[in-house]
Amino acid sequence: MIYSVTTKNIAKGGYTISIENMPTSMEHWCGDRSFIDLAEEFELGLIRSSLEADIVDILLKLLGKDKRIVDISFFEGDKLLLVSNIRNFNPDNFLKRSIKMDFSKYNRTFEIFEIHEDEKERALPEDWKPVLDLTNKLNKYQQLFLC
Repeated sequence: MIYSVTTKNIAKGGYTISIENMPTSMEHWCGDRSFIDLAEEFELGLIRSSLEADIVDILLKLLGKDKRIVDISFFEGDKLLLVSNIRNFNPDNFLKRSIKMDFSKYNRTFEIFEIHEDEKERALPEDWKPVLDLTNKLNKYQQLFLC
């Protein structure tokens, strides 16, 4: 599989997406449309005031569509950590492969960081506090529905 590295900004009416150093291919993220679809799901949850209830479903859909993402963890401050199994990550880019979705109208910003499964043992910043109830719920549903 051939990957390219995407770094760009996408501005839409209700949000801005900043993409930094994200590896993309036909199997992984599939280009701009995947980033926009994810942001639109988040925005819809914000509009309905149901994002906290919907976020596990949104991420289950992402896991179902993108077979290269093997794990997702939640952290305080609207951070998500994705673990993927694609190869050829540059080790100097640890926590520098990211998607930032800024919903200024709702005063919310979500940051998604992607690491390779070989990087899982590297230390995260000390200020990253896990949100275990959401992570455990996602893992439970992932095992039930995506195996």
